[in-house]
Amino acid sequence: ISHFFHHFVSIVYNISNTMATENTKPIIGYWKIRGLAAPIHYQLAYSKVDFDQEIYEQGDAPDFSRASWVDVKYTQNFDFPNLPYLKHGNYSLTESVAIHKYCAKKWCPELLCLDDDELYGKAEMSWAIMMDAKM
Repeated sequence: ISHFFHHFVSIVYNISNTMATENTKPIIGYWKIRGLAAPIHYQLAYSKVDFDQEIYEQGDAPDFSRASWVDVKYTQNFDFPNLPYLKHGNYSLTESVAIHKYCAKKWCPELLCLDDDELYGKAEMSWAIMMDAKM
């Protein structure tokens, strides 16, 4: 528990002391497939945000290999290393929903429906249903 608490405090400290540079293009990292990164790409395009990609290849069947990601995942300084990820200046984030919400708040806050509590609730409910259906 002590290790978990230390890690949590470290995350909170990093959040409060990390600022993304406004003129830095975000980077989305994912496999060389559309998968979970495609909706993030669509959201960034809708928000008129130019971004770069870091693409990891698995190779051809039957010898698939995740080495391109596994070999570097713990060198990326992520709190929770996973794909997809977003890097923006000194800030980094993993987990699809967190990335979507960060991008919406940062570049297109009207997507979050924050001005209307009822619409916000409906949007969150719809998001949760879509996440459940995806599983």
